[in-house]
Amino acid sequence: MDALTVAKLVPLAIFVVACLPQADPARFTPFFSGSGRWGYAVFLALWALQGFEVAPVPAGEAANAQRDVPRAVLGSLAVAAVLYALVQAAAVGVHPGLAGSSERPLADAARAALGPWGERL
Repeated sequence: MDALTVAKLVPLAIFVVACLPQADPARFTPFFSGSGRWGYAVFLALWALQGFEVAPVPAGEAANAQRDVPRAVLGSLAVAAVLYALVQAAAVGVHPGLAGSSERPLADAARAALGPWGERL
């Protein structure tokens, strides 16, 4: 892991660790409203997780590409999906009406959980 990756992940980890304990479970209901926008939400989630397809690019240089490439693709997708879900759960859990009311949703959620310091994070 390089320094840039760590610099991106540390603030997200601080955000998740600080927000999840303060999350209000009532903000997660109704979880699925059956509104017909489910397909659109799945599309947006997969769009946010793009990038996993570049894992096979250096496959020609791998010692055991047949084993390592599928692991790299599935592993990177799983890690990104878990991180994405945790950040979203933390943000929704601490900030009421977050989805359509903010142009800076993570900053607003961090401010709700951590105060002014969280907003700068």
